[in-house]
Amino acid sequence: MAEFTTVGRPIPKLDAVDKVTGRHRYPLDAVLPGMLWGKVLRSPYPHARIRRIDTSGAEAMPGVMAVLTWRDLPRKRVGNVIKDQEVLASDVVRYVGDAVAAVAAVDEGVAEAACRAIEVEYEELPAVFEVDEALAPGAPVVHEDLAGYEIRGVTTSATIPFLRPQGGTNICHHFKLRHGDVARGFRESDHVVEDEFSFQMIHHAPLEPHSSLAQVLPSGEVTVWSSVQNVHRIRQWLAEYFDMAQSAVRVIALKLGGGFGGKITLTLEPIVVGLARKAGQPVKIVMTRSETFIATGGRRPGRMTIKTGVSHDGRLLARQVTILWNGGAVSESGPISASLTALIASGPYRIPNVHVDSYLLYTNRVGPRAFRGLGAPQVFWGTESHMDVVARKLGVDPLEFRLRNALEEGDRAPWGERLHGVTLKECLQRAAAEIGWFDRTPGENVGRGLASIWKWTVPGTLSQALVKVHEDGTVAVMTGIADVGTGSATAMAQIAAEELGADVRQVSVVVGDTELTPYDYGSTSSRSTVHGGNAVKEAAQSARRQILERAAAELGLAAERLELRQGQVWRPDRPEEGIPVGRFLQGYVLGFGSFHGGGQGLFDPETGASPRAAHEWKYGATGAMVEVDRETGRVRVKRLASVHDIGFAINPLSVETQIEGAVVMGIGATFLEEVVFDGGQIVNPNFMDYLLPTATDVPDEIAPVVIESRKGDGPYGAKGIGEPPIVGVSPAVANAIDDVVGARIRDLPITPERLARALNPIPERRTA
Repeated sequence: MAEFTTVGRPIPKLDAVDKVTGRHRYPLDAVLPGMLWGKVLRSPYPHARIRRIDTSGAEAMPGVMAVLTWRDLPRKRVGNVIKDQEVLASDVVRYVGDAVAAVAAVDEGVAEAACRAIEVEYEELPAVFEVDEALAPGAPVVHEDLAGYEIRGVTTSATIPFLRPQGGTNICHHFKLRHGDVARGFRESDHVVEDEFSFQMIHHAPLEPHSSLAQVLPSGEVTVWSSVQNVHRIRQWLAEYFDMAQSAVRVIALKLGGGFGGKITLTLEPIVVGLARKAGQPVKIVMTRSETFIATGGRRPGRMTIKTGVSHDGRLLARQVTILWNGGAVSESGPISASLTALIASGPYRIPNVHVDSYLLYTNRVGPRAFRGLGAPQVFWGTESHMDVVARKLGVDPLEFRLRNALEEGDRAPWGERLHGVTLKECLQRAAAEIGWFDRTPGENVGRGLASIWKWTVPGTLSQALVKVHEDGTVAVMTGIADVGTGSATAMAQIAAEELGADVRQVSVVVGDTELTPYDYGSTSSRSTVHGGNAVKEAAQSARRQILERAAAELGLAAERLELRQGQVWRPDRPEEGIPVGRFLQGYVLGFGSFHGGGQGLFDPETGASPRAAHEWKYGATGAMVEVDRETGRVRVKRLASVHDIGFAINPLSVETQIEGAVVMGIGATFLEEVVFDGGQIVNPNFMDYLLPTATDVPDEIAPVVIESRKGDGPYGAKGIGEPPIVGVSPAVANAIDDVVGARIRDLPITPERLARALNPIPERRTA
């Protein structure tokens, strides 16, 4: 007999038919009677003082119902960790795209014309765009009042309680990790290798742009329909900003057309609420594609240096890493990312001496947001590329070098935490086997590369769930998790069905509505299946107990002797007869579940020491096989194996598609994608000029490989899978390129031009 009836089976997503037939409604499809259209006027300058705003021309236009400036809003800043952004700029704009004013009108055309009619007088100010400029003595300071900014207590206490922005500078946050004596480690090393790597900004590029619709009732209560990944925190932040009770704010997120981290924080929500209040009618804003680029940024760019000391027999003795993150003008999730990436910057290896500095720096560019992996793909681009550089310098096989130094069960991380569920060696060996690491043909034009994967889940986050069983045996699951296309709603249905002995087709899932669903931190950090799944499992078990206890009381039997399956109660003395649950219920049974992710996230400010830095650590490996055209620099990825210990696959079909989708996104980041800046101006803010991978760019074969160790904290031993597959793609491919042609690329993306230059360097001209 199978261990499970529903979980562990490849079940198509519950919303698949609605999506492919066009019946599915996204947030931007929402419409209300009397709805107005909003538009936002944004700064054309990267850094400027606002001398004057004249809205009279816009206000006089027929069809314009409201014009909003900072004077119409609370004098507060907002922010995920540091409150460093005004909803509408009052005195200074700090990046191209900074919101200055907003308009609500009877249609989009009128709203656009009204924005053009607003006169803004700017005085340009000196600006900084690159990390070196931001750190230079006498550099223009992006936030002159930084020392006085409020730090969000709830978020900070769970992650980085010692956060101290350095006023008078462009240093937003500096995280230190210190373990052992790195200077002594280098002295004792037989070889010391230094490297520098850079990584670019890439855009989230969801097919659905950001959109928000707000309605304000005469009572003052607010309802917002928005494309967001976390309805409850958006409600909290809106209530905070407008000085309202959270119970007076309702946030609804229909299923999204992609998020990837770009829809976690406030974007349009305060603006549409402000417009709706002023106009007295519902207001909706849908960003244009170019607006999503200039106003929401993308993955955090930057540069990192790595110095490694190693013994003659290939043991890592010391590693020093410095990361400079270009944080743009708005910190968003940057302090959390800068902290957690510092932990993994030395790699998942035993290193007795570690010294890491991670700096988040303000510049006058659009502030990057959380992006799939929250900095791990950028850091591992450097760390795992560098591992191959060191291995080849020693003349050691890169796989053997990794296995010789890999963390094992019970090892301590550099910050002091004892690690559990460590399956890195198994993942590496499997990835190597998948790409024929030991089956090379002499003279073949094929390179092979590996990369380890190590990823956290943010600590201290809460998920709650309700499970309702009706008299007819059908089940409703209510969770605050927004399904961003990962299939999380289907996984929740499977878990509830498993615990209740129900057919998954009899389970409906309500998601992302603060009025109907209990609290959830949100769809982020690969936490949905683990955190939300545990809450749903507990809620379903509660509902099951209630039903069986009621049936036991009526039947005169012990509850533990009864079974619940197929919407019926079964008794041991009559195994051929099931009794419908409706016989024992009046109305419905409601079960409640809650799960609070472990991990304190409390760090020593000088050493980074922490007893448990994150909730969960995930391990995996990527293997790549490539062919390279030495003349043109074009790379063909023949096979890419993405190996992951996911604990237990709640839905193997969803797991495989998550891996495949992340690999394709990683290929885009490796070869094609880059938000290109000219100073503070994005020069390719559209899908004509911003290159995304198509069917011709993806690997010939993607091999998703799942290891089920049952060592996760999620239901049935599951771990999260949404982010890890993207982490190892770039370094594995770069290592494979170097393996076949001997060219080491240290800057992303790996364009044909960049690789061709490395393969065919142009000799320097000599002058007489």
